[in-house]
Amino acid sequence: MEKSKSVEETTPVLKDPFKDRKVNSVPLPYTRPASNELIFPHKLNGDPDWQFIKNFYLKAGVLTKKQFQKILNEASEIFKKEPNCNRVA
Repeated sequence: MEKSKSVEETTPVLKDPFKDRKVNSVPLPYTRPASNELIFPHKLNGDPDWQFIKNFYLKAGVLTKKQFQKILNEASEIFKKEPNCNRVA
């Protein structure tokens, strides 16, 4: 079985060639969104990995529009089935 790649291996960060950042303690932002394999891993049967997404956002990561829509659509379906939640239209 092939080991899945980490976000650092698949999503590079912006470079700081002059080392002149005002706040060096803030991590450099990623140059592109995370891959679908990292957002929806096979180990979770294609469900979103909320821990990965949380950590990715904390490092200034972004999702694609399709990834975001998939998460919202899946959440909407779950909320519709919950009798104790507000109606989601």
